[in-house]
Amino acid sequence: MPSACSRCGAAEAYLLNTPVEPDFEPSAIAADLRPAFFSGHLDAVCANCGLYQAYRRFTAHELEVVNGLGKDVLTTEEAYKDYPVPKEFIDGWYGDSIERQRRRWTKVLGELGLAPRRVLFLRYWFGRAPEMFATEFGAEVYGLDISPVCVRYVREHCPVVRQLQGSINGALKGDFLDGPAFDGVITQHVLVHANNAPQMLRQLRHLVRDGGFLLLNAETKVAPTNPFHKFYPSEYQLASLLREEFDEVYKLDEQGIIAQDDWRKYTGRATEFLGVLRRAA
Repeated sequence: MPSACSRCGAAEAYLLNTPVEPDFEPSAIAADLRPAFFSGHLDAVCANCGLYQAYRRFTAHELEVVNGLGKDVLTTEEAYKDYPVPKEFIDGWYGDSIERQRRRWTKVLGELGLAPRRVLFLRYWFGRAPEMFATEFGAEVYGLDISPVCVRYVREHCPVVRQLQGSINGALKGDFLDGPAFDGVITQHVLVHANNAPQMLRQLRHLVRDGGFLLLNAETKVAPTNPFHKFYPSEYQLASLLREEFDEVYKLDEQGIIAQDDWRKYTGRATEFLGVLRRAA
């Protein structure tokens, strides 16, 4: 177990022995990995900076083994067990969210004068959000995913997505980290799985070119009882972490940008967080 906060390095923390409620297939976990999943999920709130995070994080070996198994082996969702994935499952999974995202994202990026020509998706799922960026902005779209089923589906049905090699579950690894920066980087439920979320945010910032943006989607949708979730930020904490890396930070709801004067009194849940890098660090 790490002895320090991933954000500030403080050793003192308020520990919580969170029960495990798996949303994965327990029988797929090898015996030598079971302590990482079933021996109690030790979470804590840092006594110095207040960040709520897992203090029982995966070791490098455990993370390598878990990623080698892949999301599709571990998930309890039957639609991922066979290929092709039923169209009705994909349609139901998205619902009307893509149209709502299209309206919201085009409005917000237009208001901020952001016109992405080269974007990276970390978790593109079944490809509809990348397709929307290609259609609305004429962008070159690159991506990685943690699901072999999603990778295969997007390769066959969404040729606009240029596949990159690497790993994005728990930690970011791969040649894409050293390649050219992007006008926009979009994560979809990636940061919550990070062994070290502040470190991952710094990596994400370096993937964004000057004048570009980072869009975090579904990164406050957390479940401390899920051993795959390691980072449990409040909206305030996530915005605060973004401010350490980006020049401008925005919270979005279904209508668009939430005015910063309304942040403290705003009672709804933000849909996304947007960090904009206007100048060189």
